[in-house]
Amino acid sequence: MRIRFDLHQLNIFCTIVELESFSKASKKLHLSQPTLSSHIKLLEENLGTELLDRSGRKIIPTRAGEILYDYAQRILALSREAEGSLNEFQKEFRGEIRVGAPPHLGEFLLPETIARFQSANPKVNISLEIAKAREIIHRVESRRIDLGIVGMKMSHRSLVFKPGFEDRIVLVAPAQHPLAEKERVTFDSLSRERIILREEDSRTRRAVEKLLSAKNKKMKEVFPNSIELGSCSAAREGVKKGLGLAFLPELSIKEDIQKKRVRVLKFPGTPIQRTFYLVYPPSWGESLLGKAFLAILKKMT
Repeated sequence: MRIRFDLHQLNIFCTIVELESFSKASKKLHLSQPTLSSHIKLLEENLGTELLDRSGRKIIPTRAGEILYDYAQRILALSREAEGSLNEFQKEFRGEIRVGAPPHLGEFLLPETIARFQSANPKVNISLEIAKAREIIHRVESRRIDLGIVGMKMSHRSLVFKPGFEDRIVLVAPAQHPLAEKERVTFDSLSRERIILREEDSRTRRAVEKLLSAKNKKMKEVFPNSIELGSCSAAREGVKKGLGLAFLPELSIKEDIQKKRVRVLKFPGTPIQRTFYLVYPPSWGESLLGKAFLAILKKMT
């Protein structure tokens, strides 16, 4: 049996699988649900097998659908690379860049950089997905996204990990807090303050725990009056509203520091330096469009 793949149908199929919903895919692709159903029906008839299981609350791929999804991701990635190469030949940037980043970079830093790049290259469409590091790496590996920004490096046969830029975890307080005028704060002084902590699996929290462990200190002993907030945004707003002090990535609160809404406190062991890596397939990083976007990312801090 000879099979001819329609890229538009493959894109629809992959979007439905990733979002686990026809309605969500309809909104993302700006196509009606009957149109999506029609395309999936044609694809299934072309392949002679059922690709999606619609019996549950979520749409999931059948075994045949799982096999197709893996190949479809690679086919679509090759299509984008081919388009990029042809555009480079014509000396004009156009096409698509799909980026994955952790919440604090995706919410506070990348939007401005993306807007600046798109302003200079209006025929390039950039999308941004927010996820944790291992999920981002998985999405790059499966070609769901072209580029990931992660706070970890690992050995990988098919992906490149390059140092991108530095960030620091700092201890911040409301601008009018009494400790803001101190030259340096101590463990003892912080034990009397309300400390806003991130959730337990947060990399920021783990970095603070490692800092305390190096000084033979435990989190509960040093910060007995702590509260937990589940996102960088919530912790950032908590500090500005006077809820407490917090350890935060400096890039996430850079604007508030510059506008003196918060103050960085000098605390033993801080700032905690972190390197963020740019992870991508070698072929994407070697393209002119990839090189141009990677260059602007390295300058954004």
